[in-house]
Amino acid sequence: MKRATQDDITTPQDFPTKKTKKHDDLISKEVNPMPTLFWLSFHEMIPDEVLALIFKYISDVSSFSNLMYVNKRFHRVLFSVEMNCFEYIDFEFTDALKMPNFDLVRSCIINAFDEVDDEADDNDDNNIDDEKLNKAEIEHICYNNYLCKELLKVFVEEFPNLKTLEVADYSDSEKISSSSDSVTTFKLNEVDGYATYGYSEPSNVFNLLKDQLMHSLPNLQYIEFQPAVYHVDITQLFWLLTKPVFCSLKKLKIHVTVFDGDDNDPINAKAWRKFYEMKSLPKLELTCEFTHMAILLQALFGQKVECIQVHVISAHCGSSFSTMKDLIWNIFADKQCRNEILKLTEQGYDKYKALISYHSDYDISEENDNRCDSKSSEEHDDE
Repeated sequence: MKRATQDDITTPQDFPTKKTKKHDDLISKEVNPMPTLFWLSFHEMIPDEVLALIFKYISDVSSFSNLMYVNKRFHRVLFSVEMNCFEYIDFEFTDALKMPNFDLVRSCIINAFDEVDDEADDNDDNNIDDEKLNKAEIEHICYNNYLCKELLKVFVEEFPNLKTLEVADYSDSEKISSSSDSVTTFKLNEVDGYATYGYSEPSNVFNLLKDQLMHSLPNLQYIEFQPAVYHVDITQLFWLLTKPVFCSLKKLKIHVTVFDGDDNDPINAKAWRKFYEMKSLPKLELTCEFTHMAILLQALFGQKVECIQVHVISAHCGSSFSTMKDLIWNIFADKQCRNEILKLTEQGYDKYKALISYHSDYDISEENDNRCDSKSSEEHDDE
């Protein structure tokens, strides 16, 4: 085979080629075939409704101050009442008054120091603020102080469209003459760590519910009390649910206690039968102080509610009972009722116990796991 020599190898220069233009000539002489594109900013490519939806989930009020200075469109969308960008913002009262339109405010936190004294009433600026505050548009009030009957009357009479009322504490439970059907949510809980009365001593809120809120806020659908120092006795819970005090109630969150016979008004046979015949109850989120109590709450209410949560916490607002029998005998007056309920807890003890939860600081090892004194319900008939 003949070996190829240097003369036999064809180089690229030997191929016929078209005359190519230099790179610089291409840039300087030929027209660019792709026209220059005008790129829109992100916020200019989306409709106002989507932009407003983004603004709604900015929780920091200070962020709005920055946004409103970006451009005129941001400013227009932010302060449009129809867009409702401040729907999820809790305004301090003083900040709410600075809004260009108070109709934008949906939730307002009122502190005790926001109350205007007599000298301030003569100030023209405060008069302007009073005119600016459209109370008919307020739907959510978070009052960072204790609720008294005079203040409750103001909320009921002067805020016709109020839906949610949150307070940090309460000072009395006297009935007022006014009422509001618009309020559907009431919460008595810790607001920014504030409390005046309830946190030092346990406070039974039964009279607050029965005497004051039942008449002034009859259409309540959601009621919440926390922490555990605000409580009701289990017999009082029975009364609240079987009355029923609030016909529209959908969920109740509260701490449940029990007291020994000297301080307790036991449930009679008539009340038990009325409860037994009830088909449904509102959702319940309950806390209590020992396992037997939690199991009893599950046994009594679990069959009649769509959802029930029972959480055992470390608290000492009421009494404690070492056996289920002692607990049931303390709560119910009728012998037959006692035996029926004791049998109910015996049969479902393990199931009910599996449904309850414990707070992290609760020491369950200190409890006596004596379920029902190891006696059947028939043995109690003669006691």
